[in-house]
Amino acid sequence: MQIDSRFTFEKVRHDKDNNIHLVLDLIAPKAEFQAARPKLCIIPVLDRSSSMMGDKLHYAKQSLLKLVEHLSSDDYMGLVSFASDAKPDSPPERMTSSRKDQLKELIGRYSVGGNTNLSGGLLLALEMAKNVDLPESTLVRVILFTDGHPNHGVATSEGICQLLEKQMGRASVSSFGYGDDACQDLLSEVSAKGKGNYAYIKDPDAALSAFGKELGGLLSTYAQNIVIGIQPNGGHAVTEVLTDADVEEEVDGLVRIKIPHILSEETFNVVLSTKMVKQKTAGPRAVNAFDVTMSYQTLDGDGKFVDHRVESKAKIQFVKDGEEQDKPTREVDEIVARVQLVKAQIAAEEAAKRGDFKTAGAAMGAYGASAAVRGHASLAAVSARVGSLYSAPGVYTASAGRRRSLQQVATRGMSSSTPLNVEDQELISEAGYVVSNSSQVHFADAFSAGTGSSVTGATPSINTAGDSGSANPNFTFSLGGSSASASTSAHAPVQVKPTTAEPDPSSVKKSRSKRW
Repeated sequence: MQIDSRFTFEKVRHDKDNNIHLVLDLIAPKAEFQAARPKLCIIPVLDRSSSMMGDKLHYAKQSLLKLVEHLSSDDYMGLVSFASDAKPDSPPERMTSSRKDQLKELIGRYSVGGNTNLSGGLLLALEMAKNVDLPESTLVRVILFTDGHPNHGVATSEGICQLLEKQMGRASVSSFGYGDDACQDLLSEVSAKGKGNYAYIKDPDAALSAFGKELGGLLSTYAQNIVIGIQPNGGHAVTEVLTDADVEEEVDGLVRIKIPHILSEETFNVVLSTKMVKQKTAGPRAVNAFDVTMSYQTLDGDGKFVDHRVESKAKIQFVKDGEEQDKPTREVDEIVARVQLVKAQIAAEEAAKRGDFKTAGAAMGAYGASAAVRGHASLAAVSARVGSLYSAPGVYTASAGRRRSLQQVATRGMSSSTPLNVEDQELISEAGYVVSNSSQVHFADAFSAGTGSSVTGATPSINTAGDSGSANPNFTFSLGGSSASASTSAHAPVQVKPTTAEPDPSSVKKSRSKRW
């Protein structure tokens, strides 16, 4: 893995202070995710409250069944569910053939009824993650599958995030929000605090491909525990870290930025505002303004961490008046503009929450005008699309999931598991965002199409006839495919026929989504 350092301006006047941006490019190579990957411990947390009745529960269960098939015998999986209560249904254990069969039976028996004790389910999963004895290199991910607002236990975003911060330990947390009535703000905040991903699942078609991408991202993790150090020289300084990351600053001006992981084939950009202090004289060549180091860990063939360290120098040339670069380097400035787009949307969101939609629209409009002047027309178009979603209270309310999805892609494309609609996907593609690596594409396709090879074991046909709450009781999902490991025996077809009763219709909270 390498790190490159680039300023928006390579030549600046020596006789004045200059406030410019520094971009650090973290570039991870392509790795074969099936040949060398971290071991996983995944603990799904399934919402079985009344509002999950129908396709929501059905497709959440399908995602879990596919997960069971695609984990290897060296991976671990536990299972927690919640309604008014929260249940530790199964502790994390290695995914042997018999273990997979046990989990399939358990998943098939889930039915709906009761309130939404999201905090209780989340805390149980985090406790599981803390108590299981795993190798240090194992990636531990808790994944919420839910559709509604918590109305039992700790029910506020602030309260749940505080609990998460205290109890998270080594686990990261992702959330899958089902339907337009899902609490988008809370779930995306939980995922951000939990250093995981958030996916807005608009309809059944999106459910399986979104979870496939989530698994593909985990399996293609290239490096972990990344720490970037930026040490100023000659009185220069880092004035702000624009990229959303954990930041520490020392007395001597050293800035440390911590990033949990990077995926294979991913380029992660860190954007900083810097102050370049004036110099006594101009110089004939570029000088080193910042020493940049990056430490990180990868896994060796035995599943043990290997420490790495690479260095880069951020150089800039101080020149006479009239010799300076008059316009920023377009490619570097575009990366800065992408970060500024996210900051503009955050400001717009804050205004919209106060009911000030005029200010929200103005924030996106001001950014769009600036991006267009700087030559970034595609980013201006993304800004206009986002800005249109603040045009009125009704539009704002109905577009919660869509806004969050666009913000996630703009922040870090490969960490967004939400499938975009066709129009937004075209817009994002034109703006040059990279949203998937080859592993994510592989598993998203395999999950959504029901075909493709698993990491280990042949994939069975799963008959969900009789699935409680399913909109189509005769629905059959054929996973198909062959084993990626010839030495692993195939599983026999599994019939999932839970015998569960439907909840009292009067207690069911209806979803506003037409598809659900």
